[in-house]
Amino acid sequence: MKNSEPILNRFIDLVEKKFCSYKMVNQYADELAITPNYLSEVIKRSSGFSASCFIHNRVVLEAKRIAINSDYTMKEIAFQIGFEDPSQFSKFFKLKTGTTFSEFRRKYQKGIKYNSIN
Repeated sequence: MKNSEPILNRFIDLVEKKFCSYKMVNQYADELAITPNYLSEVIKRSSGFSASCFIHNRVVLEAKRIAINSDYTMKEIAFQIGFEDPSQFSKFFKLKTGTTFSEFRRKYQKGIKYNSIN
């Protein structure tokens, strides 16, 4: 794949701009005017991650960033990052991180309290 770098770069830019509204590989492929299979192949070969994994990691990163830097509820964060159903976000977060959103926030807040004492 000679021209995979421009596709990878355009994909990364699109993910940064659209991850709150686009969660599916086919949405990005449509924007890039290529097939979902070709996009997946290019991203996998270029980055080592599947395109869907790349998208999901960005969504999780944003959820964690908001959780750490705000007092928004899980429901509010779910809506902010494009989930219409907070329970769908809850399942997604648990599947992708291995921990519930509440557990993640609780562990992080304990770390903050511990670090602020020292």
